[in-house]
Amino acid sequence: MSSGQGQNSGTLRADLLTLSHAKAVKRTTEFLKAEIAGILRVSAKSLSSTRPLAEYGMDSLMGVELGLATQDTLGDDLPMSALGDDSTIEGIATMLVDHIKASGGAQ
Repeated sequence: MSSGQGQNSGTLRADLLTLSHAKAVKRTTEFLKAEIAGILRVSAKSLSSTRPLAEYGMDSLMGVELGLATQDTLGDDLPMSALGDDSTIEGIATMLVDHIKASGGAQ
């Protein structure tokens, strides 16, 4: 599945490096909402960034699909541990941004 934001591999990542932490988390949250909405076949507007993904019925196969989309678009692996029962879109976005900013753009 392609990114809901229509970003190429590395483009969103490069954008995130130039944004403040808060704006990067917001942008990553939007990206994740679009991807998760596509996986669940629901509207992105129907997803809350603070609601646990388990409440939406995300299973491990859907988690793998999200991980592949994240790798393709951000060039960063999404650890399966990030998709625990209490994981939220915002929490995953924060984790990804922290990792991307710490790596300084290295893929």
